[in-house]
Amino acid sequence: MKMNELKLIYFSPTGTTHKVVMETARSIDLKSVSFDLTIKKDLKPVAKFAPNDFALFAIPVYYGRVPALFLKYLDLFSGNGTPAALVATYGCREYEDALLELKTEVEKRGFKVIGAAAFPAEHSIVNSIGARRPNKADLKEASEYGISLNRIIKKEDSFASFDLKVPGNTPYRKYGKNVLFPKADVSLCTECSACAKICPAGAISLDNPKKTDHDKCIGCMKCVRFCKQKARYVSAFKLNMAAKKLTKVCQSDKKGPRYFFKLHRHLLFKTAVRKIYKQISIGRQVSGLSRPFGLPPSQKNRRIRLYCRIRRFLTPGHLISFNIIM
Repeated sequence: MKMNELKLIYFSPTGTTHKVVMETARSIDLKSVSFDLTIKKDLKPVAKFAPNDFALFAIPVYYGRVPALFLKYLDLFSGNGTPAALVATYGCREYEDALLELKTEVEKRGFKVIGAAAFPAEHSIVNSIGARRPNKADLKEASEYGISLNRIIKKEDSFASFDLKVPGNTPYRKYGKNVLFPKADVSLCTECSACAKICPAGAISLDNPKKTDHDKCIGCMKCVRFCKQKARYVSAFKLNMAAKKLTKVCQSDKKGPRYFFKLHRHLLFKTAVRKIYKQISIGRQVSGLSRPFGLPPSQKNRRIRLYCRIRRFLTPGHLISFNIIM
């Protein structure tokens, strides 16, 4: 199908999701238009996408779910059988029901999801968890994800038959209660109101930026991250308590992203095959195979049939076979 434009719809208070979605978009051969939902907007319809547009929805994971504020803004967009792909970033714990919820909500609004990916990133509250992620390796993976999506939209004439399976459970897990509300240090705050202008939830008043509305605040930490005066902060006691709790369940060295595509399209997994072949050709054991084995370099020119469980590309438990001509 000849595609028209790439539409980027993302929510990225601390900037990590923005980095991933932009790196993905660079590998897709379409002119792009961005819709940044991190900026507070009026709830009026913004855009209706055509069947030959391609939409990329990107979110950070909050409490294993899609941010409630993003879902509210999602009503601004509608598709007409428009193909779409998903990106979720999470703070090195788990993304749980987020991809399933995002897929369901996106498809309710007239889109057809053809690909999804979850990327570990720096935790928005405890920055030491997953510090400086997405790193170069993560962004390279994001680029490869974009390459795979680009192949799909170029080869497919219709997306009506796509029925992508992503992990998650229904009913979705409950949202956690936010208890970390940023405050303003009155000795440092210049009342420039920059924090009020960038708050996606409208929880900071333009007239009195030293106060935070706890009923509206979603704990995204955007005001803390972007205050030039370093006047916005979270209670040190509560932050330390959160750090102790989260450090137990989060892994800063969380392995790379998980991808989900339609299974019968073997060519979409070229990247994974290349990596496996590289390991085989130098005689290493290959992790993720149905049974681990290695092959000496002398056999690298043989035709080999591999039965692989590619954890980063498939839902756990799905077996897929590859014919690799070496």
